[in-house]
Amino acid sequence: MLTLSGDQDEFEQVLVRASHLVRSQFLETPGLRLTGPQTALLCSLDSEVCAIVLERLITARFLVMTRHAKFARAAEIDSGA
Repeated sequence: MLTLSGDQDEFEQVLVRASHLVRSQFLETPGLRLTGPQTALLCSLDSEVCAIVLERLITARFLVMTRHAKFARAAEIDSGA
């Protein structure tokens, strides 16, 4: 499980690895819709790490939060997929 610990460089490395992991799950599974806890479980992430990653992926416009409080790929929502 990826968790936050250590110095700032280690912290950022964990977040980068976790971001790649979450991004790849959404890319590999078209139509995937997950809550924050579901994402953390699927990707074996600490809940704090997962929350930061999801926030970053929303800021990067890769993910959006649906009206049902689930995360989905922005490109799929924009295209109506």
